[in-house]
Amino acid sequence: MSDKKNAGGSRSDILVFTDIPHPARADALSGILKDVAGLTCVESLEALEHAAQADPQARMVVVFMQPDIDIGRALESGTVAKKALEGWTKRTGALLDLLRRNRRRLALIDDITLFADPDRVQALLGTPLDPPAEDEQSSALLRLVGQAVLARDARAAALAGELVASSQGGEGKPVNLQSAQDEFTTLRHAIERENKVLREVEQYKASLTARQEEHDSILAELLTLQETVSTNRDELERKSAQLVQLRQGLESGEAQIRQLEQALKTAEARAGTLQQDLSAQQRRHTEESREQATLAEQSLSALNERSLALEKLEAEIGQLREEQTRREAETSDESRRQAALIEESLSTLNERSLTLEKLEAEAEDLRRAVQDRGGEVALLTQRLAEADATRRAQEAEIAAFYSSKSYRMTAPLRWLSAALRRGQ
Repeated sequence: MSDKKNAGGSRSDILVFTDIPHPARADALSGILKDVAGLTCVESLEALEHAAQADPQARMVVVFMQPDIDIGRALESGTVAKKALEGWTKRTGALLDLLRRNRRRLALIDDITLFADPDRVQALLGTPLDPPAEDEQSSALLRLVGQAVLARDARAAALAGELVASSQGGEGKPVNLQSAQDEFTTLRHAIERENKVLREVEQYKASLTARQEEHDSILAELLTLQETVSTNRDELERKSAQLVQLRQGLESGEAQIRQLEQALKTAEARAGTLQQDLSAQQRRHTEESREQATLAEQSLSALNERSLALEKLEAEIGQLREEQTRREAETSDESRRQAALIEESLSTLNERSLTLEKLEAEAEDLRRAVQDRGGEVALLTQRLAEADATRRAQEAEIAAFYSSKSYRMTAPLRWLSAALRRGQ
């Protein structure tokens, strides 16, 4: 700040309010005014009026922004024209009401004149002010826009005229049309660039939407693949469990096959043993049968011979009896002689009868022996038939085992077991 700050002497009866709604500009001005000795800054019109009522000798100064610049700044910040005009009209109406009630004590000065006219500021505040280090320049184009907004509302235009007329700086500098045109051209180019950027943004959005759709499609496919993987994993786990069961079944089947093979080997060995025993029994029975048959034939032959002898003796006895009868009829002497002969013959006959009875007893013994041997032959024949039936039953059992459904069904397991053993 300049050393001319206190050139007009110390003053303590000036109340200052910065009526600027734009924070950056208002803060910059408030910071400068607070450093000036003799000035008391307040925060609102109500506070200004209240402080003036408390000190009737104090003078009031309100720093405002030129109407077109004020509205242009509001539009620049994004406020719509209607809202910007309503806000400005309300604030300016309140300020002018205060001015009308305190014309002798209240002075108005715009923020441009505050730094552009040192003499006027010296007279008003007692010291000139240095502008901010980075003083903002008003946009000529925004001023034109602000003027156009004010011109559309008669009351606002009237308030603007009264405000400017009542201020220390007057109407201020007119708008530089060339600057406005240059700004307009720059703005148009900026708008064109912005439109181009917006089109590029739209294209990018469309591309992004397409990519998002592609991403969603890929995500859906991924989810489908994840579900498929999950299903396949479940199926794999189920198949693995089945494989474990099959392996366990295979191991059990192999164990059963080994047991069956062992049983088969045992059965085959038993069958071989039985076959050998049967063959030996058959040979032994055959030899015994042959021997018994030979003995039976010999006994029958001897029995036949003795039967022939017996028949021959019976024939001779019959002849002797006939001879005795004949001789008894011829003569008694001869009868006596014949009786003696008969007695002799009877004696001989008795002896022969005894011999015959002995022979019959021997024949009976032979018949019994033949019958006993026949029973033994029948028993041996029965045992031979039973052994042969046992052999056929065992052969049928072995054939049934080889042709059984379980033996056929376990054929792959036996093959796999053999392959695994070969692989080991």
